[in-house]
Amino acid sequence: MSLQPIDELLPKLQEIIKLFQSVQEPKAKYEQLLFYGKNLKPLDSEFKTRGNKVEGCVSQVWVRAYLDFEKNVVFEADSYSVLTKGLAALLVQGLSSLDDDHVNTINLFRPAVPKYLDQLDRIQLERGEYG
Repeated sequence: MSLQPIDELLPKLQEIIKLFQSVQEPKAKYEQLLFYGKNLKPLDSEFKTRGNKVEGCVSQVWVRAYLDFEKNVVFEADSYSVLTKGLAALLVQGLSSLDDDHVNTINLFRPAVPKYLDQLDRIQLERGEYG
């Protein structure tokens, strides 16, 4: 699998990548990831359901997607592990608030973040965008 050029990614993802690329020390990158995890808004317990749980992950991780009042896709996530929560925070920040023009562009993430995309598929079905 070849990597997509950074300038073809969503703007929020570009910002996150550039931020991590600007940090040279591995320990500083790790601390940066922990910072993201510590600052991720906790997912309400009502959404920590089996349907939102990411299967196959050693840590418990939940992902929720919904449409905001402007019909943009918003992701929320949570984990008990701060490191995993940091990774989830990167995806939440990078993929949230997608409008119709960007929803289909995230299919490139399907192998890496299937639960996020399962949630997105559900939203598109609700919108009547499939079949």
